[in-house]
Amino acid sequence: GDAFALTLERSTLDAIDIGEARSRANGTLVNVEGVVTRTEGDFTRIQDATGGLVIRQTAGAPDPAFKDSVANGAIRPGTRVRVTGALSEFRFLKQMNSGDAADDLRSFRILSQGNELPEPQVVTLQDLNQNGEEYESELIRVENLSLETPDAKYQAATEYQNLSDATLSDGSVSLYIPNATDTEIEGATVLNDFVFTGVLGQYNFRDNPNAGYQLLPVAAGDVRASGAGGATRLRFNAAGGYVAESADSASVPVVIANPGEQETSVAIERTGGTAAAGQDVDAFETQTLTFQDGQSTRAVSLRLRDDERSEGDETITLSLSGASGGNEAELGTPATFTLTTIDDEERAILPDQEGAPLREALADTYEASTLGYDVARDRLFGDLFNRQDTVRGFYTNAPVRIDPSADPSEDAFEKGFNTEHAWPQSRGADEGPPHSDLHHLFPVDTDANTARSNNRFGEVESDMNFSRGGAEQGENASGDEVFEPRDAFKGNAARVTFYFAVVYDRDVPSTEEQVLR
Repeated sequence: GDAFALTLERSTLDAIDIGEARSRANGTLVNVEGVVTRTEGDFTRIQDATGGLVIRQTAGAPDPAFKDSVANGAIRPGTRVRVTGALSEFRFLKQMNSGDAADDLRSFRILSQGNELPEPQVVTLQDLNQNGEEYESELIRVENLSLETPDAKYQAATEYQNLSDATLSDGSVSLYIPNATDTEIEGATVLNDFVFTGVLGQYNFRDNPNAGYQLLPVAAGDVRASGAGGATRLRFNAAGGYVAESADSASVPVVIANPGEQETSVAIERTGGTAAAGQDVDAFETQTLTFQDGQSTRAVSLRLRDDERSEGDETITLSLSGASGGNEAELGTPATFTLTTIDDEERAILPDQEGAPLREALADTYEASTLGYDVARDRLFGDLFNRQDTVRGFYTNAPVRIDPSADPSEDAFEKGFNTEHAWPQSRGADEGPPHSDLHHLFPVDTDANTARSNNRFGEVESDMNFSRGGAEQGENASGDEVFEPRDAFKGNAARVTFYFAVVYDRDVPSTEEQVLR
């Protein structure tokens, strides 16, 4: 039979309901019983008739038997356990935590196996937004969800804020894909229209205990395509995208939900944009996409023309119309897609210079001109990095939705984003033009901002202290603390560093320069 683990210390506490335990102050020792609803990696959720609770084991100490029991399957969905420990919170998520820096979990016992899981509570996003504490760490079901993202696959440690249903669309409740070791869904195909059945988490930077709720898919089946019975919906998989002008062509996907048994069709026409037909892009005739049984995605292609002229970025706007067939087919959201073609023409500047003379000539030619720090921050979050009201972190690619009616930088700050100085303020970017130069300012989530601190860029080899979205902070091969951005932005990190060093006459240490090159 299944092995069970007991106890570093025998509990003499009377068992209480989880709901009552959740009302106790942090630090209180409690004894609760519940059925495991989801468990993977470091996180186990248990639930009884009154509430849910997270058991979080990051390092396995001081009671590694619990983590081992999760790993070997002795603790799994349907397992009834008794746990004794002290309550704590992380970003307002109530938990028992056990790891290198905490000793909340004192003992546990496996009571039985094969128990039925609690029936998921059917709720809306607005229910969660208004009363999230009533559902935290409990099994819930949210139907008719729509997700707007350019990602084709779910990315680990990524928050998707462009989540909506008929009751809420402002991103205040999000879909969060946990770390790869804590979920089975990483790398699965993104579903734009789906039903969620799983647990509710919370992660909030600010002093509001009733915000920051997240749908947390742990099991592979927690996210499923919207089932039959509703109207067939056709939509673009995102509201916009980017492509280099020299790419020759671009593909724009259209997705279908609830396809039904009949074929479904939708028309696509060009309705706007600045790219000139016949010069920047081939003339686009209205097209009809037809979905046959079993097809979930179709795409329309655009032929681009590289005119080899430096003329700035241009746009092409496509719109859906005339949905027919399926189950009374209708248009979903977004029904409009704007493709931005990036002007990637290159031309030589100061072609006859090199070495120190080139650096001096660049500094003389490109004297910095800034807008002031407050204006720069608003431009950063409201324009330069804002794509369809979503800004992504420079280091980790974490998204945040910016309320178009709010002050962009203040709204971002309230939602856990800061302005990063790629050249740290403590090394000469703390005042004047260097402080507000947009060429080295970027949006970042608070945790990444803290992890970067004033560390040099480098390659992390050991003693990792931070890891999210491909970015890491730890020690390099020489034992120096460094910060390593995700691969997609290492080139940008190198370019802004060299820009700052040239324009403001700063030195880049040879060890950092070697990595950046």
